[in-house]
Amino acid sequence: MTEQQIQTDIKTYLEYKGFFLFNIHQQGKYCFRGISDLIAVKDGITIFVEVKTPTGKLRPEQISFMEQIQNHGAKYIIARSLDDMREAVK
Repeated sequence: MTEQQIQTDIKTYLEYKGFFLFNIHQQGKYCFRGISDLIAVKDGITIFVEVKTPTGKLRPEQISFMEQIQNHGAKYIIARSLDDMREAVK
């Protein structure tokens, strides 16, 4: 599966589960390098979701963003499949 196919499956699932979610599309000089692909919110909890294929690797700026999010107490998930996302929102 491509990253886009995985992301589509994850978005469909999160919407079904009642999450408010949105994609992050960046371009231009005000981009935040490394920000996650998706942000999902439900019941006061925010989840940052980086979608990767099973062999995909995080870039250094993505690792930095993940560490900043986790250091501030938020949830960050690397989802390589719909099953990863299901497990994360249990």
